[in-house]
Amino acid sequence: MDNLVRINRVIEITGMPRTSIYEKILDRTFPAQIKIGSRTVAWPESEIYAVNAARIAGRTDAQIRELVQTLAAKRKNADTPPAGEVPDPRPGMKRRLEVAAGGARHV
Repeated sequence: MDNLVRINRVIEITGMPRTSIYEKILDRTFPAQIKIGSRTVAWPESEIYAVNAARIAGRTDAQIRELVQTLAAKRKNADTPPAGEVPDPRPGMKRRLEVAAGGARHV
């Protein structure tokens, strides 16, 4: 499971200022943020480390854009539970969310 990290942690990991991070997102050489609340965004931690590793390895901006594109595609193909199901915190288990007249309950 990937941790989501907020901007201050991203700044700490990358060593880049906030404006540079957002400029690189626009340039598609840094992963885009994920909206996790009405005014809150975060990044998958593994994506930040993957881009850092590519920079350390001396990859070109074109190669990093390709990496960022691959990471974005993996996000879209990530396993998501079917509608009405929520993952159980215990591995391999699922719970179905039933909505009844009295509210929602897990079964």
